[in-house]
Amino acid sequence: MFIDHHVVAENERVNSAIYNELYVPQRMAHFAGWRHEVGRSTWIFSLARAAGKGQANQRDIKALRELAPAANRALQIARHVRDVRICGLLDGLAAAGLAVITMDNDGLARAQTPQAEAMFDNTFGIRGGRLWASTRNLQARLDILTGLAREKNSPGAMANVVVRRSNGRQPILIQPMPPRGLGLDALPGVRILLILNDLAADRTPPANVLRELFDLSTAEAEVAMLLSVGWDRNEIAQRRDVGTETVRAQLKSVFRKLQVGRQSEVVRLLARINAQPSMDSGTYEI
Repeated sequence: MFIDHHVVAENERVNSAIYNELYVPQRMAHFAGWRHEVGRSTWIFSLARAAGKGQANQRDIKALRELAPAANRALQIARHVRDVRICGLLDGLAAAGLAVITMDNDGLARAQTPQAEAMFDNTFGIRGGRLWASTRNLQARLDILTGLAREKNSPGAMANVVVRRSNGRQPILIQPMPPRGLGLDALPGVRILLILNDLAADRTPPANVLRELFDLSTAEAEVAMLLSVGWDRNEIAQRRDVGTETVRAQLKSVFRKLQVGRQSEVVRLLARINAQPSMDSGTYEI
């Protein structure tokens, strides 16, 4: 593979550790081999021979032909096992309610959870396996992520990307994260995880969770949820078709049961609850 000028460019070949530590000292000058396509990847199997050994002979070619089917099957199995592991982890991320895109070392978006797909629109998405944006500036930022995924060295610090949507909805925050530690084994072939956060998503925990945690009534739980997303007393009263004094009394009860004194404290408390596993579904809310 490192001798064939048509397979590996010379500047890449001469900078390769394998080439300099094995091929150069042994004066490798000839090789025979074959290519095998798996998905979007090309694998090359080769037999290298030193200059003094001459070119590969018929016996070598025969041995390679006998080896090729077994090597190809082993490669297919390895690829299948890798894909199964990635799919299993993606299923877990989807079950946890996370919007995630995985990028491989070719800079391609290999897979994504349904939650991520639900955020795609005419501003941002995946086309032809690549991150796509409708504007030049956003595309340039996404291309930076693609370039980082292609780097041979482990990606370092990566900046978040904000997707500003043209349809008036709140932005999407993309947080890139390279897999590390056990994640390298759990996500073979994945270079970067993109965590998507839809800032327009409802971040209030379910009403039944509030009732169970704080012994709120059904009405109090609904008032707490509306308060946490910015509704004032008059708006809550109109929404629930009750008087403002009724809402005032319910809020007073909510504050007492939650042990808080201000609306901002209710918002922070409910946000922290929502970052924990959901009590009724066993999933994580973003």
